[in-house]
Amino acid sequence: MINLIITQFFRRRHLAWAMSVALVLFGAWSWTQMTVEAYPDLGDVNVQVTTQVNGLAAEEIEQQITTPLERALSNTPGLASIRSSSTFGLSLITLTFKDGTDDYFARQRVTERIGQVSLPSGAQPGLGPVAGPAGEIYRYTLESDTKNLMELSELQRWKVIPALKQVAGVVDINNFGGFTKEFQLELDPARLQKYGLVLGDVVTAINNNSANAGGGRIARGDTDIDTLIAVTIADLPREQRDRIVVHRHTATRTALMDMSLLRLALRNLLSNALKYAPGLSPVTLHVMDFDEPAALQFEVADAGPGIPRELLPRLFTRGARGDGGSGGHEAAHGLGLYIVRRVMDMHGGSAELLRTGPLGTVMRLTLPQAG
Repeated sequence: MINLIITQFFRRRHLAWAMSVALVLFGAWSWTQMTVEAYPDLGDVNVQVTTQVNGLAAEEIEQQITTPLERALSNTPGLASIRSSSTFGLSLITLTFKDGTDDYFARQRVTERIGQVSLPSGAQPGLGPVAGPAGEIYRYTLESDTKNLMELSELQRWKVIPALKQVAGVVDINNFGGFTKEFQLELDPARLQKYGLVLGDVVTAINNNSANAGGGRIARGDTDIDTLIAVTIADLPREQRDRIVVHRHTATRTALMDMSLLRLALRNLLSNALKYAPGLSPVTLHVMDFDEPAALQFEVADAGPGIPRELLPRLFTRGARGDGGSGGHEAAHGLGLYIVRRVMDMHGGSAELLRTGPLGTVMRLTLPQAG
């Protein structure tokens, strides 16, 4: 047979040359498609399942976590062998797959089966990185003459590791050594007994103090001005309502601000004015608007003795009070004006003292109306 093949090649030399050229071209094409790795991974395709649960002994880890996971993973397609290890607070399962199994196919099947297992509260199995035994390529250390081990650890976790993980091909980075920042609370049993507290009360207070909650926003809807004035006056004592005189200098029907907040600011101004106005003298509320720029204004005027000069610099500060001068009219000046200023600032408006003197005081609220 071999002699016949050799004879045919000699008789048909053009066929031998054609086959030789075809083999050369196929070899050149195969060489361009061949994957060249400096450190080829010769290990089997494997997936590691790690579950960490604090406080469980090795026997409990084996019974409650490792065994249920092994039973669910034992029939994974392409599985060649399975090994497990259970230690204090840690379960480690290594699954080895047959040659030719795709890494991501194996991990997908393992993830599907893990999701079907019922585990104790707090147990969250996780898959190890897509890396083989020869995957470790580089080791480094962080050293400093000015930073301690805790500072170096924070630099490693928050600066170095995130930067290295952005490098193409880097699967995972393992950190060894260093100190972790901790906040420790030392309790005094005598003081706990003094205040009638137990350890659970302290733990609950700490958890509540460090809890995260979703933020919100202030709704800026249309507030009917007539309704606002009526509700604000209704909040006042009955004997004070008749003393308020309302003058509307605008046809505007609505204000671009939350009803409850604007009501709070306006009520504080009216309450102050009613306290300082002598006897049964009226307090006047003026409502007006402007076009350039679009704004709505509320002015509250009283016939009181005016605000003391020493109180003016801190009129809108928190807790501002008068000094209890003659007649007692100065004793409560500034009450609630800090809140008024804060409410208006939140909506881009302003609260200001327009004028004050022996003939009375005028306060003004300005609320922008450009939506």
